Amino acid sequence: MRNFSKNRIYFGILFCVLAILISINLYRTALYEQYYGLIPISVQISLIVIILSNSKYYKISIKFWSGFFLILGPSLKIIGITMQMLVSDSIKVDILYILQRLCLILLGFYFFIKVDKLTEE
Repeated sequence: MRNFSKNRIYFGILFCVLAILISINLYRTALYEQYYGLIPISVQISLIVIILSNSKYYKISIKFWSGFFLILGPSLKIIGITMQMLVSDSIKVDILYILQRLCLILLGFYFFIKVDKLTEE
């Protein structure tokens, strides 16, 4: 079992974010019948299993997950919203949605950068 006592804050934040994202995706999948929400759920559960199973690939898994799902995805959504605002005549900005995406991007950078510094082999 991995020694989490050295970096309790990092892994605590990581597991809390994963639990929140899994619950949001389960809610959207069940309520709105958006079955493509099963993809991030399976990736997030796989990440938890990889970390808890003491796999040697946990660092690269955290980097892939944070880079792809927390940095690239929300960044593309913000770029798409910006392009849509520039093209359309009416400017309708959902600030809360953009702030949520910015928070995901910041969390993604935190997990991506700190995984090498805060974890041991």
